[in-house]
Amino acid sequence: MNPTTEATPTETETEAPRRRVGVEAGTEMGIVRGRRPVGSARRAPYLRSRRTVAAIYGALALTALVVVLAGAAAHGLGALLPTVGAALGGGLAWAAFRYGLRRELPLEGLGTLAPTLGLLLPAGFPVGVALVGGALGLGAWGLLGGFAVPFAPALLAYGLMALLFPWAFPEGGVPLGAAAPAVWVAAVLGALLWALRAVDGRVTLGTALLTALVGGFLGMIDPTFDAGWPLALWTQGFWLGAIWLAGDPTVSPLSPRGKWAFALGVGALSVLLWGLAFPGRPGHAVVFGVFAVAALTPWLDRVTRPRPFGVNRAE
Repeated sequence: MNPTTEATPTETETEAPRRRVGVEAGTEMGIVRGRRPVGSARRAPYLRSRRTVAAIYGALALTALVVVLAGAAAHGLGALLPTVGAALGGGLAWAAFRYGLRRELPLEGLGTLAPTLGLLLPAGFPVGVALVGGALGLGAWGLLGGFAVPFAPALLAYGLMALLFPWAFPEGGVPLGAAAPAVWVAAVLGALLWALRAVDGRVTLGTALLTALVGGFLGMIDPTFDAGWPLALWTQGFWLGAIWLAGDPTVSPLSPRGKWAFALGVGALSVLLWGLAFPGRPGHAVVFGVFAVAALTPWLDRVTRPRPFGVNRAE
């Protein structure tokens, strides 16, 4: 009599019922329909935007370049030399990271560096200083972690040049993007960036609001404060920094409350710096104001982000 042999189930036969049970259980819970899940994890409410860093930085770089070209049309092609120098410096830093340190730097940072600096620098700015500043700005941005830190390459470059080469910034020097007719082109393109949500309108509007309030208050309590500060803010580069630096969503916090807090801090601190530390240089004031408040962005993200449902604040 032949021994009875029991059929050993194959892997396919054992796994198939498990898959069917999983699908049936998921269907009963309303999670799975057939083999395609209909319920999926979504971003937090303050992360609904589908914008990418590449799209944001591309829009900022393109609009800044248009404003720079408008300024060069009025001042001559020589006005483009600081922008070209910053681009060369940034390219050298990018090549040093790529071929020397064997580290990749995002091209978005390199692409936005020179046009944004070109907005804020005056037409006669030394080309050599712009080249060194572009290299130092992009290099510092890469060493700090790139997009992991809330500092744009142009913000770092301008700040380092202002600290290392203060003689290169003449008092009362008008940035290229703030000279007519570039200032009107900047206003139109800034509004377009707001409409396309490439920059955060809450940050720019909050900065403008606190700038007006603090500036008006200083004017009332201190008669020596420049009475023409609203016009000076418009014609000396403050609004350029408020749009292309402070309005950059990669610099400000993620939550709406964090963005308002960021904007209020930038507006108040910029006017105080302009009145106390950088008279006649609103560009310096807004750059260092953005720099100081951006350093608090990780903390603002922690204290202003929405609390998940069911989680205590102590947790």
